[in-house]
Amino acid sequence: MIFANRLDFFLDDSSGVLAEARRTISIDSILKKALPDGLFARAGRMSEGVLKIHADNPGTAFRLKQISPSLLEKLKAGGIPVQSLKIAVTVRNPQKARRNEKQGMGETGLDSFRELADSLDDSPLKSSIETLLHNLRKKGGDRENRG
Repeated sequence: MIFANRLDFFLDDSSGVLAEARRTISIDSILKKALPDGLFARAGRMSEGVLKIHADNPGTAFRLKQISPSLLEKLKAGGIPVQSLKIAVTVRNPQKARRNEKQGMGETGLDSFRELADSLDDSPLKSSIETLLHNLRKKGGDRENRG
């Protein structure tokens, strides 16, 4: 009985949280249909006719701002009582973004640089390529050091 009372407490929507979540999910569904192919964004909170749209990166945010007039019309046609849009860059997984920035060179690129260095006579270019390969090996960018 105690568990049922706790469950009722969480399911009680006197605060309106559940209704707001359902509203956001509904708006997000309409937003996804209104966006052009290849453009991804998430609906955020809507307050006083202003819908916040979250983009994963600045490029997507820029594109959303460019198409915001037509997007606004599509959202209105979808039954959303929106007056204006606020576009925000919100990175969903910052650790993943950081990890992507630190990726080493691919195996094909490393192999190509090795072949190039092996084919060159001693020169500043060969020395630079060998330094590059050495630095990539230290950072784990070489397949022999990948785990």
